[in-house]
Amino acid sequence: MASYQGSLKPDFSFSDFRTADGRFDIQAELKAETVWVEKIQADLRSKAKGDLVGEELRFPRGDGYARYLIAKQRPFTLVHLELGDAWHADGATIRGFRLQDARVRVEAERRWKADQEAQERATQKFYEEHLGKTVHYHDGFNQFIRCEVVRAAEDVTDFNNIKKGELCLKETALVGKWRSYDLRSDSIHMRGCREGRLMRPNLGNVYEFSKDLQKQKTDPRGMEPCVMQGQQDLFAS
Repeated sequence: MASYQGSLKPDFSFSDFRTADGRFDIQAELKAETVWVEKIQADLRSKAKGDLVGEELRFPRGDGYARYLIAKQRPFTLVHLELGDAWHADGATIRGFRLQDARVRVEAERRWKADQEAQERATQKFYEEHLGKTVHYHDGFNQFIRCEVVRAAEDVTDFNNIKKGELCLKETALVGKWRSYDLRSDSIHMRGCREGRLMRPNLGNVYEFSKDLQKQKTDPRGMEPCVMQGQQDLFAS
């Protein structure tokens, strides 16, 4: 059964990550959180022995998680992290949580991280091998976006969050079974192709990478680009 060692609070707050124009820089906050947590983990590991010391445990709470670090294995002790909304797990949950329960969670998290790292290596290798080449993103139902693998010339601050110099996909054309309203020159897909919108999707949706897509979907590589409605608007200033 776990003991509770109290809470730790970082030396920064929400307001520290407001930009000059008043927006909130979530990436800066996440980076600061990571640095702070790693510092606490190192401190805990310098004071106690055990392969689980310093590992993080998360308990679903509200719209997020109550976050804890393992401070000691014997006696099994947890310390709370006051991050984000600073959720706490119920006291009964903490008291009933055992070292063997923690080990199951930590080992599952380690396997997940190893899988993510392997996936990221495979992703980077694919992009490097296909730089300057054409690939096809599957948007669903045999609808493909033809793309060129490029390096981002600048930061992209939309939901893609692509950094300058990062390898990514630039939309160039639509191929496959697109519906008529998707082919209007003012549709989101047509604008993406016209503007050369950048994206960095999960490669499981890229035909040239995914063996499953290659088995299940029509090969888009020889398809002609879809005819666009209002095509004269594509090159308007």
